[in-house]
Amino acid sequence: MDIVASSLVEVEDKNRIRRFKAGSFTLNLYGLEDLIVQRLCSAKYWHYPEDLEQAAILLAAHKDRIDTQYLQRKAEKEKVDDLLQKIKEKLRL
Repeated sequence: MDIVASSLVEVEDKNRIRRFKAGSFTLNLYGLEDLIVQRLCSAKYWHYPEDLEQAAILLAAHKDRIDTQYLQRKAEKEKVDDLLQKIKEKLRL
């Protein structure tokens, strides 16, 4: 779970942010596609290889409900589409 605040990844579509109430607080959480791109950015720009693995796990676990066009567009915008392609090839998606 990642709470949306400031991040490497800008959320284009505010409707993709999931909101949850926790007591008197409202938590804003990344949507699945933005979370995957955030992990790819972290792996590429901050050199956290475990985040590349997390992106792959998220993609594999939720492959049937991911908006692939949005994911691809976001990955290209953040210049991590090379890592996304690498994961897709590894998972044979």
